[in-house]
This record gives sequence, structure tokens and C-alpha cells, in this order.
Amino acid sequence: MSNGSEPASPWVKRGAVMFLLIVATAAWFIAQPVDRGDRPQYKKKTDHSAAQVNSELKTVLEDVTVRSYNNPVYKGRIDLSATIDRIKRGERHPHRNDGSTFHNREKRLPKQAGGYYREFVHPTEGMRGPGPQRIVVGKGGEWYYSPDHYRSFIKLNIDTSGARPPPK
Repeated sequence: MSNGSEPASPWVKRGAVMFLLIVATAAWFIAQPVDRGDRPQYKKKTDHSAAQVNSELKTVLEDVTVRSYNNPVYKGRIDLSATIDRIKRGERHPHRNDGSTFHNREKRLPKQAGGYYREFVHPTEGMRGPGPQRIVVGKGGEWYYSPDHYRSFIKLNIDTSGARPPPK
């Protein structure tokens, strides 16, 4: 029988320390802001202010900031013509997702039935892999460019006459 003067067993001390660590860790996570900078945060609306579409060339965007995981990797002029021509010809980029279904999980584009949108890689110069740039094409002929892997979209004015259906 313990009279209160006996020291606590090592297991009781370990249990108390573990409990305090768990409580402190939980409190730390709760106190953290939503964006810790290690993953993209999504806006509710399409951001058209990132760049303006050059209406004369239709495929050239001025003053675009390309972002990978919210870090700027390029700022300047983007010429989408080679990628758009490739998509129109029905050719694929070697990346496995090129031409695959875009599910619009971020809900940045108008809501459509599943399989309505297809995504295509626009290679980002100087990056290993495909980089963050994408072009998304809808079955109704609408084209969108994303400089930041679906965080924002810019609607493109593309003439699709004579274009082959996007590859599946």
C-alpha cells in the first residue's frame, strides 16, 4: 500500500510524458495556419488576373507567373502555340497523364459531367519532369491554361476548326 511518499514507477512517468507530448503536438497542429507553405492552397474562383490573353496571337500570354507548389519558377511571356498545335494534331506528350481525364476536383472550371475535360502537359523549361503548367480542354471546345497545376486557370480563345479529337 502506498503512503504517497514512494516514487512513481518509471512506467507512470513515461506515460505522463507521452500524454503531455501528445497534447502539446495536438495543440501545435490546431494552432497552425491552413497554409504552411508546403502544399498548394486552392482559391474558390478562377484567377484571371494572373495574365492577359493576347487576343491577336491567341496562344501567347504575357506577364505570367508559373508556380510549382506555390513557389515562383518563372515570370514572363508564355507561348502555348507548340502545345496547342500538338493537341490539335492529336499527338501526346510522353508524360503519362497527357490526354487523360481532368476531374476538376478543385472545382475551378464550370461543373460538367465526368470525362468532359482532358488535361495536357505544357512543358516547363528548366524543370525535371512535366512541371506545373497544364492546358485543359473541354468537349464543348473551351480551352484553359493553368500556370500553377490547377490553382488558377486562364480561359483561352482557341480556334478548334479542323482539330482532331484529343487523345485518350
